[in-house]
Amino acid sequence: AKGQLTLGKSAEALATIDEIINNASPDDSALFAEAYLLQGNAFEGAGRIKEAMLAYLHVEILFPKETAFQAEALYHLSKLWKAVQLPDRAIEAQAKLESDYPNSPWAKNLAGGE
Repeated sequence: AKGQLTLGKSAEALATIDEIINNASPDDSALFAEAYLLQGNAFEGAGRIKEAMLAYLHVEILFPKETAFQAEALYHLSKLWKAVQLPDRAIEAQAKLESDYPNSPWAKNLAGGE
């Protein structure tokens, strides 16, 4: 699925991700977190912002122990909340990223304005 995303084939990537989500072991939280993160990336790349946000929210809410995926999901959410005119939610996501994961590359990217 990652390779499909880098080639800009979001439809194929989404189909692969759906298959992974549907067939994964319920105990594999890291796999689910990564799959939802990739799903968010695919939706975002296809301009499907609300669906991307929902995927990233799955990561934030359902998989809090998967810290690497949490940080990236918060990064994307902090940007997408602004895109849908909810700046307060963007500020909350940014604050959580900066307080919970201050040393992550995603917090550093956000601080750098990328």
